[in-house]
Amino acid sequence: MGQSARPGIAPSATVLRPRGVKEVVFCPGALMAALCPRFGPRRFRAYLDAGGSPGNLVDPDPADLQRRLCLAPREAAALARALQRVRTEPVLEQAVRVGVRPVSWGDGDYPPGLTRLDQPPPAFFVKGDLPHAEDRVVAVVGSRKATRYGLRLARALATDLARAGFVVVSGLARGIDAAAHEAALAAGGRTVAVLGSGFLRPYPPEHIDLIDSVAQQGAVISEFALDAPPLRANFPRRNRIVAALCEAVLVVEAGRKSGALSTARHASDLGVEVLAAPGPVDREQSLGTLALLRDGATPLASIQDVFASLGFCDPARLDLPDAELAVLEVLIARSATASEVAAVLGWNDEVAAGYLVTLEIRGLIERETGGRYVVR
Repeated sequence: MGQSARPGIAPSATVLRPRGVKEVVFCPGALMAALCPRFGPRRFRAYLDAGGSPGNLVDPDPADLQRRLCLAPREAAALARALQRVRTEPVLEQAVRVGVRPVSWGDGDYPPGLTRLDQPPPAFFVKGDLPHAEDRVVAVVGSRKATRYGLRLARALATDLARAGFVVVSGLARGIDAAAHEAALAAGGRTVAVLGSGFLRPYPPEHIDLIDSVAQQGAVISEFALDAPPLRANFPRRNRIVAALCEAVLVVEAGRKSGALSTARHASDLGVEVLAAPGPVDREQSLGTLALLRDGATPLASIQDVFASLGFCDPARLDLPDAELAVLEVLIARSATASEVAAVLGWNDEVAAGYLVTLEIRGLIERETGGRYVVR
């Protein structure tokens, strides 16, 4: 492994050159904050909000920490010493051996949704490829002690989402989470798993093979040190990341104290859509979802509820003539005029305009100023 400063990038950035992998640029100060238990996400957000730069944490100034974090002099000095004790070099060497890379605050790969969190991870480790900014991402979560009904619904939802091009996110737990990951993979889609432990101590241990499969068709994320155990306190932290990555959270089954309810609460706080599936009122696995529905979550009975909630049109599920479907698929990719639709499909303008009028009458598209059509 090679590590150096590179001309043309900020001095606060470090370049990691693992053999056989493209170079990774990250902020060592942010990684130090992530690996320092006394700093953590809460103080990191406060430091940023006070105008602090993660790059300055490489060589922390106690006076700077005192001023920005409103600390007593002795506490600021202790925090600076704690940061200075963090050694990133052995961690990075181990990361390369495990096949993971760091992503830090401010990196191009850092998911925009995480920046909205009150306690964003200063840095995290990832194996695989993170979703792109244009990807549509939905979480499917639920009970570890899932029923056959819950597993069947989770698989159906994840399959339909994957086939429609969505990235499916979950927490790799037993039950609903694993079913969602496996179904998305089987459908040839992409999926993201967020761990509640470090990469060297994955939990549950029987999902090691699943982690590798997910990384090949998506990404596995952990904000914890590589050797961090699966402590109970880690999983609510994991849940906030699941929620922040998505534009909707689907809760398939959840008991009264299910961690999926934590994910739903984080989603609501972030303005992320929450959908919950109703279930038998006499089953523990339904009590949490029924409570979510009582509190205003959108009822979830099929993938159509998800698409309607997100304003997504799936042409494969519409009973339309082939020509109308072809026009609709053009408009799903981008807005277009009649002439642009005609050019893409090899038609004359009049034919394209006729189909556009038909789709507008059906209520599937609408005409904007300037003669451009968009999917409703």
